[in-house]
Amino acid sequence: MHRKVITQSVTLYEFLAGKGDMPFAPVFVPLLGALDDAARGAIVDLLMSSMPEDTAYQRSFFAPTLDGASANDERFLGQQAANLRRTLVDHNA
Repeated sequence: MHRKVITQSVTLYEFLAGKGDMPFAPVFVPLLGALDDAARGAIVDLLMSSMPEDTAYQRSFFAPTLDGASANDERFLGQQAANLRRTLVDHNA
């Protein structure tokens, strides 16, 4: 599947490269899905063995103490923790 996306992106790049003043964003957008899949796989491979199996421990695992963090940082890190939890626990991105 990813090979097909990459091939299509290369073909589109070659087409647009000869057109002069054309944006290349359409070439790279399809590659984002492949990058997301690869990143998700790496995260699961690296972290799955470290994640506690017990539900109570999982709650604390995904809710670390953020003493001294700003409200913006707490919000951002909370969103990142929720995304990571969805990826590792719910197997959903």
